Amino acid sequence: MRKTSVLILALLTLAGCEQREQYSERRVAMEVINVKLTSKSNSKVDLRELASGQVHRGLRLSCSRSKAERVRIGSKWEVSEITYLYPESRRFETQIVGTPAICDKSQ
Repeated sequence: MRKTSVLILALLTLAGCEQREQYSERRVAMEVINVKLTSKSNSKVDLRELASGQVHRGLRLSCSRSKAERVRIGSKWEVSEITYLYPESRRFETQIVGTPAICDKSQ
């Protein structure tokens, strides 16, 4: 019983401590399909990949509300898609990077 509880405690302690490694990175052309103004300094955007049609929902835009209001539905942007590998658990995580530029460069 004691060995089992020590093992469970060790697993809980190590959970979330696994180091990730960058597995791949690629540039992806995306189209804005929705912008949601959530607060004065944060908004969310939904993007669709032009090549595959895959939709990424709720990506955070860190910009003022006035800048987020200028983002046009249908505008096209290049962002980076980075895939990370967690080797011990053999799982992958994908992040879209470069969405703040959508706010900064919208007119």
